[in-house]
Amino acid sequence: MVKTYGHEIEFSSLFFDTLFGLILFFGLDSFLEIKDPVHFLFYLSVSGIVVYWWLTYKAIDDIFGNEVSDSVTDMIIGLCQIGILNFMLLTSKTFDYVTVTYLLAILFMTDLVWAILWKYAGKWKTKSRIRREKMELYLSRHIRLDAAMVVVSVLLAVSSFYINTAVFVAAFIVLNAGEMYTAAKLKFMSIDIF
Repeated sequence: MVKTYGHEIEFSSLFFDTLFGLILFFGLDSFLEIKDPVHFLFYLSVSGIVVYWWLTYKAIDDIFGNEVSDSVTDMIIGLCQIGILNFMLLTSKTFDYVTVTYLLAILFMTDLVWAILWKYAGKWKTKSRIRREKMELYLSRHIRLDAAMVVVSVLLAVSSFYINTAVFVAAFIVLNAGEMYTAAKLKFMSIDIF
C-alpha cells in the first residue's frame, strides 16, 4: 500500500486558485477603460461570474474532498472551464454580450458533463454510505440546474435579436443572480450575510 501525504492532494486546489486569481488580476485594467454604464455593469457581472465559479470550485472541494482533487478528468474539465471563463471575460471587454451568453451556455454544458461523469461513471473512494448518498444527491441537483441553465442561456442569446442591449444585460444579470441564489438554496455553497 502506497502512503499518501497531505501535500500531494493540495496541487489541484492551489493550481486552480492561481488560475482564477490570474484571470481576475489581468481583467482589472478593463474597469478603467469602460465608460458606458451598461457595458460596465455587464463587465462587472461577468467578473462576478468568475468569482462565483471560483467559490464553486472551493465548495466542490469541501463536498467531495479528495474524491475529485486528484482526478485527471476533473482537472481536464476544470481547465476547459477556466479557458471558457477567461474567454468570457475577454469578450465582455469588447461588449460582445451575445457571444458571452453562448459561452455561458457552453460553461454550463461542461459542468453538466462533469456532473454526469461523476454521477454515472465516477468511482467513490469513501466507504461511508451517508457521504456517498450526499455526493450523489448533490450531483443529481447539479445536473438539473446545469441543464436548465444551458437552455435558459441559449434562449437568452437567441432573444438578443428582439430586445435592446440594456434589457439584455439586465436579463443576463438576473439569470446569473437567479442561478447563484438557487445554488445557495440547494446548499452547493453556503454563503451567509453574517
